[in-house]
Amino acid sequence: MTAYLTINHISKSYSFHHILNDLSFVVNAGERIGLVGANGVGKSTLLKIVTGEIKADSDETLIAPDRKLGYLVQIIEGFDERTLDDLISASTAYLHDLEDLMRELERQMTNASGDELDAVMSEYGETADQFERYGGYEIGYRIDIVLSGLDVASIARDRTFGTLSGGEKARVGLAMLLLQSPDVLLLDEPTNHLDFATMHWLENYLQGYRGAILVVSHDRQFLNRIATAMVEIDEHSRSAKRYSGDYDTYQRAKAQERQQWVRDYAQQQEEIKALRIALKETAHSNANYRAHTDNDKFTVGQKSRIVLVGVNGAGKSTLLRILTGFETHDAGEVYVNPGVKIGYLDQEGNSLDPDLTVFEAYQRGLEGSEQALKSILLQSGLFRYDDLDKRVGVLSAGQERKLQIARLIADQSNLLMLDEPTNYVSFDVLEELEAALKLFPGPVIAASHDRRFIQQFGGEVWALEDGHLLVDGYAKYVEAQVQQA
Repeated sequence: MTAYLTINHISKSYSFHHILNDLSFVVNAGERIGLVGANGVGKSTLLKIVTGEIKADSDETLIAPDRKLGYLVQIIEGFDERTLDDLISASTAYLHDLEDLMRELERQMTNASGDELDAVMSEYGETADQFERYGGYEIGYRIDIVLSGLDVASIARDRTFGTLSGGEKARVGLAMLLLQSPDVLLLDEPTNHLDFATMHWLENYLQGYRGAILVVSHDRQFLNRIATAMVEIDEHSRSAKRYSGDYDTYQRAKAQERQQWVRDYAQQQEEIKALRIALKETAHSNANYRAHTDNDKFTVGQKSRIVLVGVNGAGKSTLLRILTGFETHDAGEVYVNPGVKIGYLDQEGNSLDPDLTVFEAYQRGLEGSEQALKSILLQSGLFRYDDLDKRVGVLSAGQERKLQIARLIADQSNLLMLDEPTNYVSFDVLEELEAALKLFPGPVIAASHDRRFIQQFGGEVWALEDGHLLVDGYAKYVEAQVQQA
């Protein structure tokens, strides 16, 4: 197999904090590798090292000769004044340069002879091969297909990037990257702003991609559809381990390794021994997982589960914000029983003070002793004891999401409203979150594009279409979306 991307002995540290430690693996031509690991282990950092945006402490990253590298970041910045037409032109500029060179070489061939003609024809052959490899002969068709598949074809070509919504920016950025047709495609959370139809299109597109792909994603079904192998950055050693197959195959291989984590947890420092006692005490006193008393008569059903689905821009986040009181509705009425305490997780997540430690940010506004709150936090499985003294400012987006979820659990709400709760969250936390929601005794309303989460979540599926709610089955809804696509 031809190696398109070779990573040898990558290490990266910030002060005394080791992010990556001696990572080595290869991405071959035609391979689609999912890069996974707990939040904060350095997945995005590794991609930035490969692109040269961040310098490693020690490294050797090799791109195969004459191969292009393309990178999709989580947040796209710096293009606010560019129009969609400008971005399309910039994405296809390399093809236009190749085409201009081909025309020039054709002109030279009419006047050359002998060795000079042989040299010009050789260069022309190489240039034509590149032009074909990067899709130059069907570029007009590919522009239409990619823009339509990512649901941005309806955006006016003279509209500036800065006027687009967050979801539109993400999809336009992905479209521009795909139009470049890089040999090595680096993707950082490409499905975060995609609905079912656009995800289905992207999965099919990537399955037929001729180059090599290295993707960071928390969408388990997406990885099941596209990945030919998985590379995990271990949370403790910060080194890389390769697993053959898709996400489900990787998950089965990790099941036994997770048991070792439980054994390691039992060997924590002396304070943990005291906290184990507190764990037992708080387990009895913690009201989060006890059935509500007869006074709690506010629930349609205590185990009610509703998931909101719909295309981007349908209004799912707006509806949740109206129900929670964060946004005012134009007409109608929302009645919340006085006995209801709503726990709300918005899509972006509430801001956290970067100067606080994890535990300081967690305990702010919560009642209970320090030891009891530490016990509850550790019991959630979202953080280890060693994480409690880390500053919020050094946490990854996924780790901040975990902290928000932990505070939500501890706040003793009896109704949860969750807007895209699985965004940025690593697989181990996803499994714990799904288990915790199954145990939660009150109703839960969640808006999500995560297909595996929806399947595990259970309950009713409410589709928001054209401003109306339609109660339907998950499988039927997805089938309808795919058929429309």
